[in-house]
Amino acid sequence: MKRLLLACLVTLPLSAFSQSYMVLNNGVTLTTDAAGFIYDFNHFVNPYQVSAKGGRVFVEADKLVTIDDGGLLYRKDQKVKVVKAIGYNYLIDSDATLITVNNQGFHYVTKDKLYKKIDKGGANFFTLNDKDKKKIDVYTVTSLGTVAKVTVPGLNPADIASVGPRYLLTSKGEIYTSTKDGVLSVQPDYKVRAVKSTGGNFFVDDTGSLYTISETGRLNLPILPLNLIIVNIAQMGSNYMIDLSGRVFVVDNLGAVYEREVKSHDMRNVFILSR
Repeated sequence: MKRLLLACLVTLPLSAFSQSYMVLNNGVTLTTDAAGFIYDFNHFVNPYQVSAKGGRVFVEADKLVTIDDGGLLYRKDQKVKVVKAIGYNYLIDSDATLITVNNQGFHYVTKDKLYKKIDKGGANFFTLNDKDKKKIDVYTVTSLGTVAKVTVPGLNPADIASVGPRYLLTSKGEIYTSTKDGVLSVQPDYKVRAVKSTGGNFFVDDTGSLYTISETGRLNLPILPLNLIIVNIAQMGSNYMIDLSGRVFVVDNLGAVYEREVKSHDMRNVFILSR
């Protein structure tokens, strides 16, 4: 029987961008669902066999593992070679194979030498760099697992300086964020010089400010819970962070931050986090 570990304090459902996982050092694996709950489904993962970790996908003993909207974990027969890029719901391996995952945990496989040109990867977008032609293309991955090459208004891909899970920074100081389906748009009201640390839908900049990103791609400077001290954050996952005392804070689909209580496990023992 599943055990509910973490209650969501808001009544609005979270988006599909909230599925994630955390593996404790004893192998106990907790998963989150679309409503922001964390479950213990008695899943066990050998943390030392995890070679690549994304948001709702990871590789264990060279095999694909996915998570659906309900927080259920699926072990696939799909073999994965050395991972070159991994995001929230996709990965690209050294065999030029692109694997995408939809919100039901199903995966899709496409092999194309085009993917050997992988340059930078975000949560649900990535860039391919044709070094001979000096051309950079941007691709997005939707929550259905579909992939498309896109043109982002105002963005010259050559100006991309760094890429995070749900954002990218340009050499001009502009910040672009992505929606839950990978649509990128500039956030003109904010200037971020550099990112110090990052989770999936949030990050801390070089001034120590915590920014969050909603499912619609809106960048926020949210009101923080009383117990959340930025310098005490020890670990960051897809949509959660854990401080030095083991307190858990989550970021919902609107970009709001809440403290959650987990009683059944010592969250200071989280060994592998989703990305």
